[in-house]
Order: sequence, then structure tokens, then C-alpha cells
Amino acid sequence: MKKTVIIAIFVIYLASIVVVQIFGVPVVVPPPSNVYITGIQVTGVELTNPQDGQDTTVEATEQTTAEGKEYMLYAFKFVPGEYTKDEESLQNNPNRVKINYILQPDDANKDFLNIIITGDEEHFHYIKETDEIVFLKKRLRLEITLSESQANLDVQDYIVIRSK
Repeated sequence: MKKTVIIAIFVIYLASIVVVQIFGVPVVVPPPSNVYITGIQVTGVELTNPQDGQDTTVEATEQTTAEGKEYMLYAFKFVPGEYTKDEESLQNNPNRVKINYILQPDDANKDFLNIIITGDEEHFHYIKETDEIVFLKKRLRLEITLSESQANLDVQDYIVIRSK
């Protein structure tokens, strides 16, 4: 080979390295806890900010959908009032429920949990940090699906919470 051909190949080789460095996919270090969720079980729903004298019972009944899928229906007595989505109103709202659940395995990464709430978004507020839902309206029905968002998309649990 001629000297110019070898130099041309070397220059193209160096140019390809530079192009990959500029336009290539950046290196991503995985998070330290990559333990995927293999099972989700909702263990209950509780009122987290009850007023004095408020009935704190959350009734749980097993229901079946038209397709034959079984789920739990949780219902609680709504305390009437004028509620909005401003910070103070959300903090003082007694119609605040928390979803309790167990993830398998015990050291599963909670960041891989996806909570999907279906309902009129105008009449509730979801607080992701504490897994709490603040109801702003009476007779509101929310369908909630807890699912694994990374490796096993078939892992999920489905519940319904209703304010009466």
C-alpha cells in the first residue's frame, strides 16, 4: 500500500472515533439497587388525616368486573367541606387516604413502581412521595392500578377507592 492510503485510513479511523464520541449514546451508570418487583399486593387503605370524631373506617369488599377480574373496593365516609388544590387545603383535608402495599422481594426498588389513577383529575390530588390521595369531592370513584414499570409489566394489582 502506498503511504497516502495508510494515512487516509488512519485519518478516517480517528475521525470515526471523534464522531462516535460526539454523537454516540452517553454512558449511563445503573442505579445501585436494581432489584425488580416480582409481586405487588395491596394490603389496605387508611385515612391519614382524620378529624376529631370522624369515622375512620375504610370498608373493604371484594368485587368482580364484567370481565371476571376480582378486585377490592375500598370505601370511606367523606367529610363535607370546601376543598381546593392549594397547599393549605390539601394539608388540612380530612379526606386523605394512603394506599398500603407490599412489594416482593422485600428489597425491591420502589422507583420501579408505577401508580396509575383513573378518575376525574379535577376532584382529587395524588401525593407521590407518600402514596396518598386527597379527595376533594363526595361520591368520587377512583380506579387505581399499581404495576411494575421496568422488567415485568405483568406484575400489577388493581383496586378501587370510593368516597361516600
